[in-house]
Amino acid sequence: MNLLFEIWQELDGCTSLLRAGPLSNDARRVLAQGAEVVYTFSAGSHVKAMQTYYDPMDRGEYTTEFEQDHAP
Repeated sequence: MNLLFEIWQELDGCTSLLRAGPLSNDARRVLAQGAEVVYTFSAGSHVKAMQTYYDPMDRGEYTTEFEQDHAP
């Protein structure tokens, strides 16, 4: 099962990774005015979502010590 994610960017360039849909409504409310979605994608695990978020920013490989983060 894949979940839908959004990368939001604020006017100062700061980005946030949020789940698409109503579960992230509270998080979207605290974004600065003028923030917008710059990329939407689906991922089947936390690790895949974070790596997709990291890639455009050249942050390298996302790692985690929690095995469950690799699970769907």
